[in-house]
Amino acid sequence: MQFFMRFRMFHAPGKHPILAFANAKSRTFFWDMTRFLSYSQYMNDLRESQSNRAFPPPLKPSWLLVKKTKKPDATNNLRNTGADKDSMVSASPDPESVTSLGQHNQKTLTEWAEMYDTSNLHHQIKPHKSVAVDGAFVGRQVGWSPGGEWCVVVGNNNRALIYQRWTKDNKVSTPGA
Repeated sequence: MQFFMRFRMFHAPGKHPILAFANAKSRTFFWDMTRFLSYSQYMNDLRESQSNRAFPPPLKPSWLLVKKTKKPDATNNLRNTGADKDSMVSASPDPESVTSLGQHNQKTLTEWAEMYDTSNLHHQIKPHKSVAVDGAFVGRQVGWSPGGEWCVVVGNNNRALIYQRWTKDNKVSTPGA
């Protein structure tokens, strides 16, 4: 049984501070700390531009992704076994999803809040990036290279994971510049 978890914050002048956390279930999580402030500022500017048309809408940060929602296929919903009144109601759009801010629907706003909103002290913030490895790996220590290019996670069975921070391969990259 593991009694403590190890994490490490990379922080250097001119670079995004990144928190890396390794758990006992073969996962390493990353949070780009600069994004919290940027998100808050963007949302405040977006609300201000919506309430006061004199302010132009702010530019959305490139890392703030908008997922495209698939339009439900009505014929597939009717083909489900036992199609009845209840299933027809569940196929209709959720009224809360119609709510929007700027050009963003409620689903997008909720996903962003789960990852970047720090205003609720009791809200668990999802990681900005998560990497899993095959096999049982317990991350026991996390470290960063002096320039932050590499994150090293050392664990059980004499294994070490090495993540490159700016790699183009999304499978092993960590957030931040």
